[in-house]
Amino acid sequence: MRFTINREQLLKGLNIAMKAVDPKSALPHLTNVKMSLNNKGLELTGINSHLTIRTTIPYMIGDDTIISNYKYGDTLANCRLFVEVIRHMEGTNVNIELIDGSILKIEDEKSNFKLNAISAKEFPEINLSLNGEQLELPTQDLVDLVEQTAFAAAAKHAILTAINLDCHDGILTATATDTARLARKKVQVDSSVRFVANIQAKNLLEIVRSFEGANTVNSDANALQSEVFDAKYALMKAENELLLKENSAKESGALKDLQALADQAEIIFANPQYYAPVADVTEA
Repeated sequence: MRFTINREQLLKGLNIAMKAVDPKSALPHLTNVKMSLNNKGLELTGINSHLTIRTTIPYMIGDDTIISNYKYGDTLANCRLFVEVIRHMEGTNVNIELIDGSILKIEDEKSNFKLNAISAKEFPEINLSLNGEQLELPTQDLVDLVEQTAFAAAAKHAILTAINLDCHDGILTATATDTARLARKKVQVDSSVRFVANIQAKNLLEIVRSFEGANTVNSDANALQSEVFDAKYALMKAENELLLKENSAKESGALKDLQALADQAEIIFANPQYYAPVADVTEA
């Protein structure tokens, strides 16, 4: 693999992909970014246990050549080190070449670096094809949807750290709650789309912040990991509604009266010898 690429565009792509890379991962290959040069351009992929991001740098942007002098291939490189190298280079273009499948040579007019590379076969196979329910909406609508609800998601609760996305009847509704507060935002979408999914709020925030310059966003809602998560989220919402009803009963005093009756009943059942029923006694 070899190619010459515009440094600014490469750095922009790396900054997007690295949002999904955990530099402290117990699995060494997940601290890497995957680079794959194919007919689409340079694909950069980052992955952690919750999120996968793939961004593509095209060969051309308008009339400007972004990638030239290329040969297809793929490899893995330590994401943090690779970003630091590209960030400190000064040339407009960067030459990158994979040598013997294990050394990544990076150079411009003034600098020359070599990084250890790993075979791309060590990277998990991730299918990011859009094969489920799909919808397209303006980027700003999605950004507003996420930013106006994510703040209400729980910080630590395993289930309520998510934003619940519910799409039906032409309305996409985002809901987030930490049981103390609830945020909900709705936008109009294609009426034929129906799905329910839960996505971690912090991951959605990272995703929408990477859409700079895009006019529309196409999303695939076929999230297999959310099946059990959806059921748990529904239970949590039901539990939250019960808590609200309990609080309402407390405020009205009804719960206190009910508790008093329950205490009296407990005393009666505990001491039946003192509370035996009397025959032929009627209430006046």
